[in-house]
Amino acid sequence: MELESESLLLRHQNILESFGLGSDSGIQIEVRALGPKDSENLVTLLTTAKSREPTEKQLEGGKGEVSGPPEIAPTVQYPVDEKLIEDFLKGDYCLYGGTGWWRYEFCYGKKVNQFHEEGDGTKTVIHLGSFNRENHLKWLQDHTNKRPKPHSERKQVSQYYTGGSVCDTTKKSRSVEVKLKCKEPGLTQNAISLYLLEPHECEYVLGVEAGFLCPLIQEADENGEIDLQNVLKKRVNL
Repeated sequence: MELESESLLLRHQNILESFGLGSDSGIQIEVRALGPKDSENLVTLLTTAKSREPTEKQLEGGKGEVSGPPEIAPTVQYPVDEKLIEDFLKGDYCLYGGTGWWRYEFCYGKKVNQFHEEGDGTKTVIHLGSFNRENHLKWLQDHTNKRPKPHSERKQVSQYYTGGSVCDTTKKSRSVEVKLKCKEPGLTQNAISLYLLEPHECEYVLGVEAGFLCPLIQEADENGEIDLQNVLKKRVNL
């Protein structure tokens, strides 16, 4: 009986290791004999998933996807900073990106700027656009594919900022599509990533990717707008 139990234990340990779940995975295996009332099986396998964060070995590509059987995958919560969310949606907490000559500033619901700062603190600023709800809704009518997807498929929402500085070449005001993207939890779940593209002359795309945006994106309405009062009201009722 002892040899049979050891053999069964070793067999299940090998199975777990084949899924990348070794001794550091939080899975405990115990093999024990049953009482005399249990007539069908002599041994049973008890597995317990400990409550713990996924290890670096279990994370794939920093996206928080845990390898192995889905029934033992730990639940990863998005970090939520209530004050950050409130200040962000008010446009008081601005995000900054860029490491080259030009950097960029994004203040939700207010503006997107591109700027260069000299060593003495003087700035050259190019205004890429401000949020105007009427212009945003008109843009959605002309670009229906930019509307938010159903909640079950939604990973991002887009907003349109217009009325930027006049472009030297096109003689038109600059504009920018802001893509707010959910950054899946992982090894860098607290990081905020920004990138700026210019697919057409003086027409920009600003990508903003962060973990704290994930619940906000789900709160966006059919126009991709996130109402602060609705968000705060739901937070209170949680």
